[in-house]
Amino acid sequence: MAGEGVHVQQVASKGLIIGEGPHWVMDRRCLLFVDIMRGEMHRLFTDTRRHQKLHVGRMGFIRICAAGCEMQQIEYHFKNHPDLYAVGLGRSVALVEWLETDPDAHTRKVKVTLHTVESDTPTNRFNDGKCDPRGRLWAGVCVFT
Repeated sequence: MAGEGVHVQQVASKGLIIGEGPHWVMDRRCLLFVDIMRGEMHRLFTDTRRHQKLHVGRMGFIRICAAGCEMQQIEYHFKNHPDLYAVGLGRSVALVEWLETDPDAHTRKVKVTLHTVESDTPTNRFNDGKCDPRGRLWAGVCVFT
């Protein structure tokens, strides 16, 4: 039977409004996800149960740059930097630096904005983003009012 031996457990819910976009980072043994309503990036280290959150603003997605996400047209090369994250913020894709040594809860400004889309539709925002096997970042937008 499918799912035999699989253990499902809720790992984070306290203070979340809409937690989504989970991404497992194998070498750090942590789960990344966002709360789009609170504008927060979350990182849960499964071995220690340490839960970091970083407030950055209107969130859509988070992808660790060490995983190989890169944008071919952007001159800023950010592949293989384990503390840099490609983040969907509003209608922009930005880089945010987030260290494991940072406090468990704090606010950080973006390091650099890489690209902004759909300037003629201010109610749109990035909703989700993933990297394909070639390392290209694909992201979708939705209306957010």
